[in-house]
Amino acid sequence: MVRSNYRPVSLTSVICKILESIVRDHISKYLKINEIITPSQHGFVPNRACMTNLLETLDVITNAVNKGKSVDLVLLDFAKAFDKVSHEKLLLKLEAYGINGVLVRWVKGFLSNRRQRVVIGDNSSEWVDVTSSVPQGSVLGPLLFTIFINDLPENIKNQCKLYADDCKLIGVVENEGDLEQVQVDIDKLQLWAKTWQMSFNYDKCKVMHFGKNNAEREYKMDLGQNSPPHIIEKTLIERDLGIIIANDLKWVHQIEKAVQTAKAIISQIRNSFMYFDAELVRLLYVSLIRPHLEYAVPVWNPYLKGDIDNIENVQHRATRLVPGIKRKGYKYRVKTLRITTLETRRKRGDLIQFYKIINKIDHVNLENGLQEKNRGIESGPAGNLRRQGVCFHRELGKIKSIRENFFTNRVIPLWNDLPVEIKEARTLDSFKAGLDKLKVFTI
Repeated sequence: MVRSNYRPVSLTSVICKILESIVRDHISKYLKINEIITPSQHGFVPNRACMTNLLETLDVITNAVNKGKSVDLVLLDFAKAFDKVSHEKLLLKLEAYGINGVLVRWVKGFLSNRRQRVVIGDNSSEWVDVTSSVPQGSVLGPLLFTIFINDLPENIKNQCKLYADDCKLIGVVENEGDLEQVQVDIDKLQLWAKTWQMSFNYDKCKVMHFGKNNAEREYKMDLGQNSPPHIIEKTLIERDLGIIIANDLKWVHQIEKAVQTAKAIISQIRNSFMYFDAELVRLLYVSLIRPHLEYAVPVWNPYLKGDIDNIENVQHRATRLVPGIKRKGYKYRVKTLRITTLETRRKRGDLIQFYKIINKIDHVNLENGLQEKNRGIESGPAGNLRRQGVCFHRELGKIKSIRENFFTNRVIPLWNDLPVEIKEARTLDSFKAGLDKLKVFTI
Protein backbone atom coordinates (compact mmCIF):
# COMPACT_ATOMS: atom_id res chain seq x y z
CA MET A 1 0.00 0.00 0.00
CA VAL A 2 1.18 3.52 -0.83
CA ARG A 3 2.39 5.40 2.25
CA SER A 4 0.23 8.45 1.44
CA ASN A 5 -2.91 6.30 1.67
CA TYR A 6 -2.56 6.02 5.45
CA ARG A 7 -4.52 8.45 7.65
CA PRO A 8 -3.90 9.37 11.30
CA VAL A 9 -6.71 8.30 13.63
CA SER A 10 -7.27 10.05 16.96
CA LEU A 11 -7.52 7.77 19.98
CA THR A 12 -9.58 9.51 22.66
CA SER A 13 -10.95 8.37 26.01
CA VAL A 14 -14.55 7.34 26.65
CA ILE A 15 -15.12 10.49 28.73
CA CYS A 16 -13.89 12.63 25.85
CA LYS A 17 -16.20 10.85 23.38
CA ILE A 18 -19.19 11.37 25.68
CA LEU A 19 -18.45 15.10 25.90
CA GLU A 20 -17.95 15.25 22.12
CA SER A 21 -21.35 13.62 21.66
CA ILE A 22 -23.02 16.25 23.84
CA VAL A 23 -21.38 19.09 21.91
CA ARG A 24 -22.15 17.46 18.55
CA ASP A 25 -25.84 17.00 19.41
CA HIS A 26 -26.10 20.61 20.57
CA ILE A 27 -24.51 21.97 17.38
CA SER A 28 -26.54 19.60 15.15
CA LYS A 29 -29.79 20.75 16.74
CA TYR A 30 -28.84 24.39 16.16
CA LEU A 31 -27.91 23.73 12.53
CA LYS A 32 -31.18 21.86 11.90
CA ILE A 33 -33.44 24.46 13.53
CA ASN A 34 -31.85 27.25 11.50
CA GLU A 35 -31.63 25.14 8.29
CA ILE A 36 -27.96 26.00 7.87
CA ILE A 37 -26.64 22.81 6.28
CA THR A 38 -27.01 22.83 2.49
CA PRO A 39 -29.51 20.35 0.97
CA SER A 40 -26.66 19.26 -1.31
CA GLN A 41 -24.91 17.56 1.63
CA HIS A 42 -25.77 13.89 2.28
CA GLY A 43 -22.93 12.88 4.58
CA PHE A 44 -23.00 13.07 8.40
CA VAL A 45 -26.41 14.78 8.45
CA PRO A 46 -29.78 13.40 9.64
CA ASN A 47 -32.21 11.82 7.16
CA ARG A 48 -29.60 11.61 4.42
CA ALA A 49 -27.10 8.95 3.36
CA CYS A 50 -25.42 7.33 0.36
CA MET A 51 -28.83 6.12 -0.84
CA THR A 52 -30.39 9.59 -0.91
CA ASN A 53 -27.33 11.00 -2.70
CA LEU A 54 -27.42 8.32 -5.39
CA LEU A 55 -31.20 8.49 -5.88
CA GLU A 56 -31.11 12.26 -6.36
CA THR A 57 -28.18 11.98 -8.78
CA LEU A 58 -29.81 9.28 -10.91
CA ASP A 59 -33.11 11.15 -10.78
CA VAL A 60 -31.55 14.23 -12.38
CA ILE A 61 -29.64 12.22 -15.00
CA THR A 62 -32.45 9.89 -16.10
CA ASN A 63 -35.00 12.72 -16.15
CA ALA A 64 -32.78 14.84 -18.41
CA VAL A 65 -31.81 11.99 -20.75
CA ASN A 66 -35.47 10.94 -21.01
CA LYS A 67 -36.23 14.46 -22.32
CA GLY A 68 -33.49 14.20 -24.95
CA LYS A 69 -31.00 16.38 -23.08
CA SER A 70 -27.36 15.61 -22.34
CA VAL A 71 -25.78 15.44 -18.90
CA ASP A 72 -22.14 15.92 -17.94
CA LEU A 73 -21.36 14.47 -14.53
CA VAL A 74 -18.09 15.79 -13.10
CA LEU A 75 -16.75 13.68 -10.23
CA LEU A 76 -14.34 15.75 -8.14
CA ASP A 77 -12.01 14.34 -5.52
CA PHE A 78 -10.42 16.43 -2.79
CA ALA A 79 -6.85 15.55 -1.82
CA LYS A 80 -6.72 14.59 1.88
CA ALA A 81 -9.73 16.77 2.59
CA PHE A 82 -10.10 16.01 6.29
CA ASP A 83 -6.37 16.53 6.89
CA LYS A 84 -6.26 19.96 5.23
CA VAL A 85 -9.01 21.72 7.15
CA SER A 86 -7.45 24.90 8.54
CA HIS A 87 -8.31 25.31 12.23
CA GLU A 88 -8.28 29.09 11.93
CA LYS A 89 -10.64 29.11 8.94
CA LEU A 90 -12.92 26.49 10.50
CA LEU A 91 -13.36 28.66 13.58
CA LEU A 92 -14.19 31.63 11.34
CA LYS A 93 -16.93 29.60 9.68
CA LEU A 94 -18.34 28.47 13.01
CA GLU A 95 -18.64 32.08 14.14
CA ALA A 96 -20.15 33.09 10.77
CA TYR A 97 -22.89 30.49 11.30
CA GLY A 98 -23.64 31.87 14.75
CA ILE A 99 -21.75 29.28 16.79
CA ASN A 100 -19.76 31.48 19.14
CA GLY A 101 -19.03 32.25 22.76
CA VAL A 102 -18.11 29.39 25.09
CA LEU A 103 -18.91 26.77 22.49
CA VAL A 104 -16.53 28.04 19.82
CA ARG A 105 -13.82 28.47 22.47
CA TRP A 106 -14.38 24.86 23.51
CA VAL A 107 -14.02 23.70 19.88
CA LYS A 108 -10.82 25.76 19.59
CA GLY A 109 -9.44 24.05 22.67
CA PHE A 110 -10.54 20.68 21.31
CA LEU A 111 -8.56 21.25 18.09
CA SER A 112 -5.52 22.94 19.64
CA ASN A 113 -2.32 21.44 21.03
CA ARG A 114 -2.71 18.13 19.21
CA ARG A 115 0.36 16.08 18.29
CA GLN A 116 0.75 12.89 16.31
CA ARG A 117 3.33 10.24 15.54
CA VAL A 118 3.58 6.91 13.75
CA VAL A 119 4.19 3.72 15.73
CA ILE A 120 5.17 0.46 14.04
CA GLY A 121 5.99 -2.32 16.47
CA ASP A 122 8.64 -1.04 18.88
CA ASN A 123 9.63 1.83 16.58
CA SER A 124 8.06 5.27 16.57
CA SER A 125 8.57 8.57 14.80
CA GLU A 126 9.05 11.97 16.37
CA TRP A 127 6.01 13.84 17.64
CA VAL A 128 4.69 16.46 15.18
CA ASP A 129 2.33 19.35 15.96
CA VAL A 130 -1.05 19.19 14.18
CA THR A 131 -1.99 22.63 12.86
CA SER A 132 -4.78 21.57 10.51
CA SER A 133 -7.34 18.77 10.01
CA VAL A 134 -10.41 17.66 11.89
CA PRO A 135 -9.50 14.67 14.09
CA GLN A 136 -10.39 11.46 12.27
CA GLY A 137 -11.76 8.83 14.59
CA SER A 138 -13.37 11.47 16.79
CA VAL A 139 -17.10 11.92 17.36
CA LEU A 140 -17.17 15.63 16.56
CA GLY A 141 -14.79 15.58 13.57
CA PRO A 142 -17.31 14.64 10.82
CA LEU A 143 -19.72 17.40 11.83
CA LEU A 144 -16.92 19.99 11.88
CA PHE A 145 -15.91 18.98 8.37
CA THR A 146 -19.53 19.18 7.19
CA ILE A 147 -19.68 22.77 8.48
CA PHE A 148 -16.36 23.62 6.83
CA ILE A 149 -17.44 22.42 3.36
CA ASN A 150 -21.04 23.65 3.69
CA ASP A 151 -20.71 26.76 1.50
CA LEU A 152 -19.03 24.92 -1.40
CA PRO A 153 -22.16 24.77 -3.64
CA GLU A 154 -23.34 28.33 -2.92
CA ASN A 155 -21.98 30.16 -5.97
CA ILE A 156 -22.48 27.54 -8.68
CA LYS A 157 -25.52 27.30 -10.97
CA ASN A 158 -25.53 23.60 -11.77
CA GLN A 159 -26.57 21.04 -9.18
CA CYS A 160 -23.93 19.76 -6.79
CA LYS A 161 -24.25 16.61 -4.67
CA LEU A 162 -21.98 16.14 -1.67
CA TYR A 163 -21.25 13.19 0.53
CA ALA A 164 -18.73 14.48 3.07
CA ASP A 165 -15.80 15.35 0.76
CA ASP A 166 -17.14 13.50 -2.31
CA CYS A 167 -18.39 16.12 -4.75
CA LYS A 168 -20.45 15.63 -7.92
CA LEU A 169 -21.25 18.47 -10.32
CA ILE A 170 -24.27 17.65 -12.51
CA GLY A 171 -24.53 19.73 -15.66
CA VAL A 172 -27.76 19.37 -17.67
CA VAL A 173 -26.86 20.49 -21.18
CA GLU A 174 -29.17 21.84 -23.89
CA ASN A 175 -26.89 24.32 -25.66
CA GLU A 176 -23.37 25.68 -25.83
CA GLY A 177 -24.07 28.10 -23.00
CA ASP A 178 -24.81 25.19 -20.67
CA LEU A 179 -21.44 23.63 -21.55
CA GLU A 180 -19.68 26.89 -20.71
CA GLN A 181 -21.56 27.09 -17.42
CA VAL A 182 -20.23 23.68 -16.36
CA GLN A 183 -16.68 24.94 -16.93
CA VAL A 184 -17.47 28.16 -15.04
CA ASP A 185 -18.75 26.10 -12.10
CA ILE A 186 -15.60 23.96 -12.11
CA ASP A 187 -13.53 27.16 -11.98
CA LYS A 188 -15.61 28.44 -9.05
CA LEU A 189 -15.15 25.18 -7.15
CA GLN A 190 -11.41 25.47 -7.67
CA LEU A 191 -11.50 29.07 -6.45
CA TRP A 192 -13.34 27.92 -3.31
CA ALA A 193 -10.69 25.23 -2.72
CA LYS A 194 -7.88 27.77 -3.14
CA THR A 195 -9.57 30.29 -0.84
CA TRP A 196 -10.02 27.76 1.93
CA GLN A 197 -6.62 26.09 1.51
CA MET A 198 -7.99 22.86 0.05
CA SER A 199 -6.94 21.16 -3.17
CA PHE A 200 -8.23 18.62 -5.63
CA ASN A 201 -6.62 15.32 -6.54
CA TYR A 202 -6.54 16.00 -10.27
CA ASP A 203 -5.75 12.43 -11.28
CA LYS A 204 -8.92 11.18 -9.58
CA CYS A 205 -11.25 13.83 -11.02
CA LYS A 206 -13.36 12.34 -13.85
CA VAL A 207 -16.18 13.34 -16.17
CA MET A 208 -18.97 11.10 -17.50
CA HIS A 209 -21.09 12.05 -20.51
CA PHE A 210 -24.72 10.90 -20.68
CA GLY A 211 -27.11 11.16 -23.63
CA LYS A 212 -26.93 10.07 -27.25
CA ASN A 213 -26.22 13.54 -28.61
CA ASN A 214 -23.71 14.54 -25.96
CA ALA A 215 -20.99 16.84 -27.34
CA GLU A 216 -18.48 15.29 -24.88
CA ARG A 217 -16.91 18.63 -24.13
CA GLU A 218 -13.46 18.66 -22.56
CA TYR A 219 -13.28 20.33 -19.16
CA LYS A 220 -10.15 21.79 -17.62
CA MET A 221 -8.74 22.46 -14.19
CA ASP A 222 -6.16 25.16 -13.60
CA LEU A 223 -3.02 23.81 -11.95
CA GLY A 224 -1.56 27.28 -11.42
CA GLN A 225 2.18 28.10 -11.24
CA ASN A 226 2.35 28.66 -15.03
CA SER A 227 1.49 24.99 -15.63
CA PRO A 228 -0.72 23.99 -18.58
CA PRO A 229 -4.35 23.27 -17.59
CA HIS A 230 -5.25 19.73 -16.58
CA ILE A 231 -7.80 18.06 -18.88
CA ILE A 232 -10.32 16.15 -16.77
CA GLU A 233 -10.24 12.50 -17.81
CA LYS A 234 -13.33 11.09 -19.49
CA THR A 235 -14.66 7.79 -18.21
CA LEU A 236 -17.37 5.36 -19.30
CA ILE A 237 -17.64 3.52 -15.98
CA GLU A 238 -17.02 4.91 -12.51
CA ARG A 239 -17.56 3.80 -8.93
CA ASP A 240 -19.56 6.30 -6.90
CA LEU A 241 -20.39 5.71 -3.22
CA GLY A 242 -20.02 1.97 -3.71
CA ILE A 243 -22.12 1.76 -6.90
CA ILE A 244 -20.67 1.30 -10.40
CA ILE A 245 -22.34 3.73 -12.80
CA ALA A 246 -21.98 3.42 -16.58
CA ASN A 247 -22.63 6.20 -19.09
CA ASP A 248 -25.26 4.05 -20.86
CA LEU A 249 -27.17 3.87 -17.55
CA LYS A 250 -27.20 0.08 -17.61
CA TRP A 251 -26.28 -1.88 -14.51
CA VAL A 252 -24.42 -4.84 -15.95
CA HIS A 253 -21.08 -3.75 -14.43
CA GLN A 254 -22.58 -3.19 -10.98
CA ILE A 255 -24.31 -6.56 -11.14
CA GLU A 256 -21.17 -8.36 -12.31
CA LYS A 257 -19.17 -6.83 -9.46
CA ALA A 258 -21.80 -7.73 -6.85
CA VAL A 259 -22.09 -11.29 -8.20
CA GLN A 260 -18.31 -11.71 -8.36
CA THR A 261 -17.89 -10.56 -4.75
CA ALA A 262 -20.73 -12.77 -3.49
CA LYS A 263 -19.41 -15.86 -5.30
CA ALA A 264 -15.95 -15.29 -3.86
CA ILE A 265 -17.41 -15.26 -0.34
CA ILE A 266 -19.35 -18.46 -1.05
CA SER A 267 -16.08 -20.11 -2.09
CA GLN A 268 -14.37 -18.90 1.09
CA ILE A 269 -17.20 -20.28 3.21
CA ARG A 270 -17.11 -23.62 1.40
CA ASN A 271 -13.37 -23.91 2.08
CA SER A 272 -13.65 -22.80 5.72
CA PHE A 273 -16.28 -25.22 7.04
CA MET A 274 -16.33 -29.00 7.04
CA TYR A 275 -19.99 -29.33 8.04
CA PHE A 276 -23.08 -27.42 6.96
CA ASP A 277 -26.67 -27.50 8.11
CA ALA A 278 -29.60 -25.32 7.08
CA GLU A 279 -29.37 -22.93 10.04
CA LEU A 280 -25.63 -22.34 9.63
CA VAL A 281 -25.94 -21.72 5.88
CA ARG A 282 -28.84 -19.33 6.43
CA LEU A 283 -26.88 -17.35 9.03
CA LEU A 284 -23.77 -17.12 6.84
CA TYR A 285 -25.73 -16.24 3.72
CA VAL A 286 -27.89 -13.53 5.32
CA SER A 287 -24.98 -11.87 7.14
CA LEU A 288 -22.05 -12.26 4.72
CA ILE A 289 -23.33 -12.83 1.18
CA ARG A 290 -26.73 -11.25 0.60
CA PRO A 291 -25.72 -7.70 1.69
CA HIS A 292 -23.37 -7.50 -1.32
CA LEU A 293 -26.30 -8.26 -3.62
CA GLU A 294 -28.57 -5.68 -2.01
CA TYR A 295 -26.41 -2.66 -1.18
CA ALA A 296 -28.29 0.46 -2.40
CA VAL A 297 -30.36 -1.79 -4.66
CA PRO A 298 -33.25 0.72 -5.04
CA VAL A 299 -30.75 2.74 -7.10
CA TRP A 300 -29.71 -0.04 -9.50
CA ASN A 301 -32.56 -2.58 -9.31
CA PRO A 302 -32.13 -4.76 -12.44
CA TYR A 303 -34.97 -4.97 -14.95
CA LEU A 304 -33.43 -7.12 -17.72
CA LYS A 305 -34.10 -10.86 -17.39
CA GLY A 306 -30.46 -11.77 -17.89
CA ASP A 307 -29.37 -9.48 -15.06
CA ILE A 308 -32.14 -10.74 -12.76
CA ASP A 309 -31.15 -14.38 -13.42
CA ASN A 310 -27.46 -13.58 -12.93
CA ILE A 311 -28.10 -12.30 -9.41
CA GLU A 312 -30.59 -15.02 -8.51
CA ASN A 313 -28.05 -17.69 -9.51
CA VAL A 314 -25.87 -16.58 -6.60
CA GLN A 315 -28.63 -17.52 -4.18
CA HIS A 316 -29.10 -20.78 -6.10
CA ARG A 317 -25.44 -21.56 -5.44
CA ALA A 318 -25.55 -20.57 -1.79
CA THR A 319 -28.60 -22.72 -1.00
CA ARG A 320 -26.79 -25.76 -2.43
CA LEU A 321 -24.26 -25.58 0.40
CA VAL A 322 -26.65 -27.64 2.56
CA PRO A 323 -25.89 -31.28 1.67
CA GLY A 324 -29.33 -32.67 2.48
CA ILE A 325 -31.23 -30.36 0.10
CA LYS A 326 -28.68 -29.54 -2.61
CA ARG A 327 -30.47 -31.77 -5.14
CA LYS A 328 -33.94 -30.44 -4.29
CA GLY A 329 -35.67 -27.72 -6.30
CA TYR A 330 -34.89 -24.06 -5.72
CA LYS A 331 -38.31 -23.29 -4.19
CA TYR A 332 -37.85 -26.10 -1.70
CA ARG A 333 -34.37 -24.89 -0.76
CA VAL A 334 -35.40 -21.28 -0.10
CA LYS A 335 -38.39 -22.49 1.92
CA THR A 336 -36.16 -24.74 4.01
CA LEU A 337 -33.73 -21.85 4.65
CA ARG A 338 -36.63 -19.45 5.41
CA ILE A 339 -35.62 -16.90 2.79
CA THR A 340 -37.35 -15.45 -0.27
CA THR A 341 -36.10 -14.95 -3.81
CA LEU A 342 -33.84 -11.94 -4.33
CA GLU A 343 -36.36 -10.46 -6.77
CA THR A 344 -38.97 -10.50 -4.01
CA ARG A 345 -36.47 -8.96 -1.60
CA ARG A 346 -35.83 -6.12 -4.06
CA LYS A 347 -39.54 -5.33 -4.33
CA ARG A 348 -39.77 -5.26 -0.55
CA GLY A 349 -36.68 -3.01 -0.38
CA ASP A 350 -38.19 -0.60 -2.91
CA LEU A 351 -41.37 -0.28 -0.86
CA ILE A 352 -39.44 0.28 2.37
CA GLN A 353 -37.36 3.03 0.73
CA PHE A 354 -40.51 4.63 -0.70
CA TYR A 355 -42.13 4.59 2.75
CA LYS A 356 -39.05 6.33 4.15
CA ILE A 357 -39.27 9.05 1.49
CA ILE A 358 -42.96 9.89 1.78
CA ASN A 359 -42.75 9.84 5.58
CA LYS A 360 -39.64 12.10 5.62
CA ILE A 361 -37.43 9.47 7.23
CA ASP A 362 -35.14 9.92 4.23
CA HIS A 363 -35.05 13.34 2.57
CA VAL A 364 -34.91 12.94 -1.21
CA ASN A 365 -35.55 15.91 -3.50
CA LEU A 366 -37.10 14.48 -6.67
CA GLU A 367 -37.05 16.43 -9.94
CA ASN A 368 -40.75 15.88 -10.73
CA GLY A 369 -41.96 15.38 -7.18
CA LEU A 370 -44.65 12.82 -6.32
CA GLN A 371 -48.15 13.34 -7.71
CA GLU A 372 -50.67 12.02 -5.21
CA LYS A 373 -53.99 10.59 -6.41
CA ASN A 374 -57.23 11.52 -4.74
CA ARG A 375 -58.03 9.42 -1.70
CA GLY A 376 -60.84 6.91 -1.92
CA ILE A 377 -61.79 3.86 -3.92
CA GLU A 378 -61.28 4.04 -7.66
CA SER A 379 -62.25 1.67 -10.42
CA GLY A 380 -59.37 -0.06 -12.10
CA PRO A 381 -59.15 -0.87 -15.83
CA ALA A 382 -60.72 -4.28 -15.26
CA GLY A 383 -63.57 -2.86 -13.20
CA ASN A 384 -62.11 -4.10 -9.90
CA LEU A 385 -62.13 -1.79 -6.92
CA ARG A 386 -58.72 -0.48 -5.99
CA ARG A 387 -57.77 -0.59 -2.36
CA GLN A 388 -58.18 2.62 -0.41
CA GLY A 389 -55.29 4.71 0.78
CA VAL A 390 -52.64 7.13 -0.45
CA CYS A 391 -51.84 6.38 -4.10
CA PHE A 392 -49.52 8.13 -6.55
CA HIS A 393 -49.36 8.67 -10.31
CA ARG A 394 -46.45 7.39 -12.34
CA GLU A 395 -44.89 9.93 -14.69
CA LEU A 396 -47.05 10.59 -17.72
CA GLY A 397 -46.04 10.87 -21.36
CA LYS A 398 -43.46 8.98 -23.37
CA ILE A 399 -40.90 7.41 -21.05
CA LYS A 400 -37.73 5.64 -22.14
CA SER A 401 -36.67 2.43 -20.42
CA ILE A 402 -33.98 4.15 -18.34
CA ARG A 403 -36.61 6.45 -16.82
CA GLU A 404 -39.43 3.91 -16.78
CA ASN A 405 -37.33 1.71 -14.53
CA PHE A 406 -36.13 4.52 -12.28
CA PHE A 407 -37.01 3.99 -8.63
CA THR A 408 -40.20 6.09 -8.38
CA ASN A 409 -41.79 4.81 -11.61
CA ARG A 410 -40.90 1.24 -10.66
CA VAL A 411 -42.21 1.32 -7.10
CA ILE A 412 -45.45 3.31 -7.45
CA PRO A 413 -47.52 0.43 -8.92
CA LEU A 414 -46.36 -1.80 -6.06
CA TRP A 415 -47.22 0.90 -3.53
CA ASN A 416 -50.68 1.56 -4.99
CA ASP A 417 -51.59 -2.12 -4.65
CA LEU A 418 -50.78 -2.27 -0.93
CA PRO A 419 -53.65 -2.46 1.60
CA VAL A 420 -54.43 0.84 3.31
CA GLU A 421 -53.46 -0.42 6.77
CA ILE A 422 -49.91 -1.11 5.55
CA LYS A 423 -49.54 2.19 3.68
CA GLU A 424 -50.61 4.14 6.75
CA ALA A 425 -48.40 2.29 9.22
CA ARG A 426 -47.22 4.69 11.92
CA THR A 427 -43.66 3.37 12.16
CA LEU A 428 -41.14 1.83 9.82
CA ASP A 429 -41.07 -1.38 11.85
CA SER A 430 -44.83 -1.78 11.65
CA PHE A 431 -44.67 -1.13 7.90
CA LYS A 432 -42.08 -3.89 7.49
CA ALA A 433 -44.16 -6.23 9.64
CA GLY A 434 -47.18 -5.51 7.46
CA LEU A 435 -45.24 -6.32 4.30
CA ASP A 436 -44.02 -9.59 5.79
CA LYS A 437 -47.60 -10.70 6.39
CA LEU A 438 -48.46 -10.41 2.69
CA LYS A 439 -48.16 -13.65 0.74
CA VAL A 440 -46.19 -11.99 -2.03
CA PHE A 441 -43.37 -11.19 0.40
CA THR A 442 -43.34 -14.49 2.31
CA ILE A 443 -42.00 -17.94 1.52
